[in-house]
Amino acid sequence: MLPLEGFCTSALAGYLNILFFPMMALLNLGIGYAQAWFASSDWEFVEPTHEEIFPELETAKTVLRRAWGPDDGDADAAGRCGARLWPVSDD
Repeated sequence: MLPLEGFCTSALAGYLNILFFPMMALLNLGIGYAQAWFASSDWEFVEPTHEEIFPELETAKTVLRRAWGPDDGDADAAGRCGARLWPVSDD
């Protein structure tokens, strides 16, 4: 007798099969239905921008720019003045 054979022939296994089978069938069929429904509709998910999610952070940036002025070139490593931030190799 296999280790699971005793469990699979028990009343508990039959009860669990009746309990979980409808949910698994609905889950499997529901995923296909949802995919077909989204494909047939013109609805499209558009991810909100950072400013739409956190509008107060944009005002904080504005306050900091007003207090400290515009950024200088040292902060932009890709800018023409920020080249000194890149490490120099000794090759």
